[in-house]
Amino acid sequence: MLARIGDVLAVLGIVALSVDYVPDAQLLDARKSQTRADLSRLAAALVELRRAHPSECPSLDDPRLPPGMRTRDAWDHDFVVACDARGVTVSSAGADGRRGTGDDLHRAMRSPSATR
Repeated sequence: MLARIGDVLAVLGIVALSVDYVPDAQLLDARKSQTRADLSRLAAALVELRRAHPSECPSLDDPRLPPGMRTRDAWDHDFVVACDARGVTVSSAGADGRRGTGDDLHRAMRSPSATR
């Protein structure tokens, strides 16, 4: 009898794990989607700041950013801002929190005055 109870508990554990997997995948997708949207909004705001002050690369703590602008990704990691002659790139380290790995997300946006 105890062996049967153990078998039932083992099956229930497997079912619980497989059911739990789907929400984790959905949560990851939702976080990626949110982070991509936040990267786009932040990059657009930074390009506008850069247009007004072309010699500056705005930072995440720039007081001229619109109120409520998110500067951290959905995993609570700071975005990273880089500027060059073409525009602004904003990056997220992704779910693993390490830069330079395959799950990083980036949004590059050209400055309107950038040479084509």
